[in-house]
Amino acid sequence: MAWLDADDFPANGLQGIPEPKTLSELPEFVRTYLTKNGLEFGTGVVVVWVDPDRLTYKTASSLREHILDDFGTTYRNLLNGIELKVDNVLVDPVDPLFLDAGTRYYVPPDPDSKKNMWGPEPIGKGGAIEVETRSFAVKLLKDAATEALHLQKLPTLEDVDKIRKGDGKKDGQEVLAVGVIHLRVANFPLGFVVGRTGEADIQPNDEFAKKRLEIRQSRRGMSFVRAGREIETVDAFPRSAKEISSGLGDWPHLQSYAYHWGVEVKFGPELDDVFGITNDKQRVRPIEDFWKLLAEEEIDDLLHRINTQQQKWRKKAADAVREPKSTPESSPAEAAARAVDTIVGQPTPVPEHERGAAQESFKRATKESAEIDGKSLDEAAKAIEEEAQRRPFKIDFFDETNGPFYKPEWEAGTRIVIWINREHPFYETLYLASKSKLAKEGLDLLLIALGKAELTTKDSVAKIWYQQQRERVWSEFLALSMKALAANFASVAEDQEPIMLTPLLPEGVANKVETKAS
Repeated sequence: MAWLDADDFPANGLQGIPEPKTLSELPEFVRTYLTKNGLEFGTGVVVVWVDPDRLTYKTASSLREHILDDFGTTYRNLLNGIELKVDNVLVDPVDPLFLDAGTRYYVPPDPDSKKNMWGPEPIGKGGAIEVETRSFAVKLLKDAATEALHLQKLPTLEDVDKIRKGDGKKDGQEVLAVGVIHLRVANFPLGFVVGRTGEADIQPNDEFAKKRLEIRQSRRGMSFVRAGREIETVDAFPRSAKEISSGLGDWPHLQSYAYHWGVEVKFGPELDDVFGITNDKQRVRPIEDFWKLLAEEEIDDLLHRINTQQQKWRKKAADAVREPKSTPESSPAEAAARAVDTIVGQPTPVPEHERGAAQESFKRATKESAEIDGKSLDEAAKAIEEEAQRRPFKIDFFDETNGPFYKPEWEAGTRIVIWINREHPFYETLYLASKSKLAKEGLDLLLIALGKAELTTKDSVAKIWYQQQRERVWSEFLALSMKALAANFASVAEDQEPIMLTPLLPEGVANKVETKAS
């Protein structure tokens, strides 16, 4: 037995491992575990951790689940024919791209997914989509004068064997290694990887969507696999202006969309110098020519396209869920507005100057209802009156490019309808923005209050004033300011903290305003 106690260190000098001891038998708790699980080994190694202080997982069950996934991913290519267990639970291979059949959380792809991947509609069924599979034959050269390393792509895979059998030097450059780099790119359908805060609107495709997210969270970026073992996932692509100008590629920023696509690079030990493999085989630092090779093959452009497509899919799905629709039943905001009439003890009156338009609306609705339902005018009129009494306030939608952001209207004689313009920037920037249910209904209630005030004012001049303000002042101001607001917030990366936008204030006032990160 040999041991290292991190708490037992000398005041000066280096800490060392004491002289190993010879044991007559294994510790009792090890023997008990082997007996309990029916395990018997003639040789082997037992590693015991005592009081570790770097464990993220606090319970044995959660640690076991994490190790099962982590070992399954790290050794996924080596588990065929090898039995690896964690707490007597067999480790199954896990492909972090979810492309390999037979691995945990794998689902066969939809047959049409690859064909439809670049379409406008989100793909929401099936498993991971294999976007790209490439193999690059390469040779690593060392410049005799500068000793700089250069990676060069070979025309065919057969050239690897030819060079291995031929001369290792040419034109003052020494061939250090030849080999093949294998690359795979996967894209995931909407709902295939779900669980992150902010994706509540996206429904998981199956019960394993959250487990896939746990795997992707620690492998967002480019996964490097050496001789079948995963070494590291690199999440820092070349992105500086100098790197881009040097031909290293223009790679996407790894925002949360990168959880939903992945890249894997496989290579053999002969190419260790290409990837800067450290002595402990735990880190990867590719040379610049590796990034140049991928940029020349337009892999950076492909990842940009996938990243943008994921962004579009998620926005479309979220908008579809949030897209408000007129419903036959009262919304909470409409019900709250009706409660006010009940509390004050009288319905909202129709002013004298509005009665003509209200009656015309009632007659028109009666005629249309009678024609559609085949009822008499009296029957249709009675049904409309009852409906208006049941639902005296209503939120609905219209589309008018240069119209006001909302407009109120009397409908069916006594019902107030607030029409919200889906073509106005107010709708896209604020009305559809992510917010709580209470905030959304509160916004509807605010518009009902404004519309009700305009429709029920007894002063015809005040009615004209309301209309002028709504159409010419409020709507025009909101159209410009909402566009500016959306542009400012669109420039904030998704993974960054929100910022407080500094208003333009007159001199002497600005220095009194404290702006700080929020």
